[in-house]
Amino acid sequence: ERFLRDPDPRIGVVLIYGPDGGLVRERADLLTKRIAGDVADPFQVSELTPAQLRDDPTRLHDEVAALTLIGARRVVRLRDAGDGLSSLIAALLAETPAPALLIVEGGDLGKKSTLRRLFEGAPQAIALPCYHDDAGGLGRLISDHLREHGLSISAEALAYLSASLGGDRAVTRAELEKLVLYMGDGSNGRVEVTDLLACIGDSATI
Repeated sequence: ERFLRDPDPRIGVVLIYGPDGGLVRERADLLTKRIAGDVADPFQVSELTPAQLRDDPTRLHDEVAALTLIGARRVVRLRDAGDGLSSLIAALLAETPAPALLIVEGGDLGKKSTLRRLFEGAPQAIALPCYHDDAGGLGRLISDHLREHGLSISAEALAYLSASLGGDRAVTRAELEKLVLYMGDGSNGRVEVTDLLACIGDSATI
């Protein structure tokens, strides 16, 4: 979390991975906004897939070495990365640090993953794991999100909601947005179990 709030400029390559795909995407978007300002800016952000690099392996080097006309730091995002890209990224790490920040988004990479070990051992790289929210972390996420919209939640409702969510951060965020929309502008004030029964699905079971 500290790195996401204040990225170290000496870090040129970031691996964001883990079983919670929604959290991987959320953190990659947050880091992209920190560096480039807008995740959808085609001049500041480039997106690549493993399939594109199989057809053109040099494209990764070209993208991270490219400069922008305004001189700001670019972001290159490589999605769905696995161990098959380890040698390509290792070659990139062996070169002089590129001007762009490379964000590599991976799945549930185990301790023996060559890609994960590559990032954990390189001084100019960092690996950020994304695990499913535990009960305490999920409770804080729910309370903080509702508070931002002028809402509170009863202890019973918080326990029910925590048991129903948490399998994927993106699904959790979507369900909380739906709850906020159901509650209105905050004038109803407090979320109760009856509100949850009316609009929240059990995504944890799903």
